[in-house]
Amino acid sequence: FVQCYAAAYRLDSRPIYCIADSEVFKEVIANDNTPEDVIADALFSLCSFCELEAALAFIDEALHLRPEDPAFHFERGIIWNRMTRFEDADVALQRAITLDADPDFLWQRGCILENLGGNGPTALGEADQSKMRSDAMEVLGRFVSQSAPESDKVCQALYHMASMEIHNGNLGSAKRLLDKGLAAESAQLACFYSPPSNFRRRVELQLRSIEACGSETCPGIGIQVCSGCGSIRYCSRECQKTHWKVHKPLCQQLQTVSETTGEKAGKGKKNNNKRSGNSRA
Repeated sequence: FVQCYAAAYRLDSRPIYCIADSEVFKEVIANDNTPEDVIADALFSLCSFCELEAALAFIDEALHLRPEDPAFHFERGIIWNRMTRFEDADVALQRAITLDADPDFLWQRGCILENLGGNGPTALGEADQSKMRSDAMEVLGRFVSQSAPESDKVCQALYHMASMEIHNGNLGSAKRLLDKGLAAESAQLACFYSPPSNFRRRVELQLRSIEACGSETCPGIGIQVCSGCGSIRYCSRECQKTHWKVHKPLCQQLQTVSETTGEKAGKGKKNNNKRSGNSRA
């Protein structure tokens, strides 16, 4: 039972609500005949029943028995994070990632780095916070690239990245990340649908009137409309010139379609006028 519970707890680091009693695990630990491996699992499982300080003591004991278990290091990082000791949490998560490249470990570490970057209480200066946001962007980017597209955390990671780009003043990049997050969320199966998160709502509100620069590598916002097709905006004339080789085929195609549509509309109007004149005659 202890090992089954521990295995289930590994799948979700939040408390598992089932028919279980912390005393069961304590009895297992106190029994002299219990193998160390099972004791380690029992200590790990006790974390789901305890306050943070007690949980930290249990996970430290578990790590003493099984120091190379990535789930234990991950749990330690989660506990530190809940205690708002983000730097300690980051160290624990880095160790977990070294032992096991589980994408969920990247997700949690990215969020912890984001907290260090100013999204949570931190004593770091602005320069260090900026570096933490940069590191968080890199880690969450890895998480997105390594995760299944339908994962509910992919869109959330993109929203978190958009929020950090807003903090950095890169509103164009933030808008692109928001759009990617919305696309990822809309691709999820209907059975997994949930109302928009507060984090998404906040980012949408901050970017409600923003359009990204047409050059995908530019972090700026689109202000000047392309006079050729009118379908794309750029932050500056210089950026438009740089992006012209990429945009040219689409621009010319849209202009051709527009001209063709205009000619058809003109012919239709002329024919209508003829019919109208004939009827009056």
